[in-house]
Amino acid sequence: MAYVGFNLNNNILVRLDAKGVEILRKHYDTNNISPWLSKELEGMYKFQFHEFMNIYGKTGIASYAPYSTVVYLEKSDLGEKLDKVLK
Repeated sequence: MAYVGFNLNNNILVRLDAKGVEILRKHYDTNNISPWLSKELEGMYKFQFHEFMNIYGKTGIASYAPYSTVVYLEKSDLGEKLDKVLK
C-alpha cells in the first residue's frame, strides 16, 4: 500500500448540504459564508483541513454526514510517499 503526506494546514474542497451550511453559520455566528465558498468550483466550500475537522469532526459519518464524504485535495499539496520517508 502506498501513502503520501498531506499537511493539515493545506486546503480541501468539500460539498456541504443545507445542514452543513447551517453548522458553518452557527460555528462562526455569521450568515456570511462567502469566505468559505470556493472560487474554483461552484457549490464547493474551501477549508484548511484542520478547520474542517474542528467544525465537522463530531458529526458522525457512521449515520449522517452534513457534507460529502469525499474531499478534494490539490495534487501539489501531496507530499512525499511514506516509503521514501521511512527509508
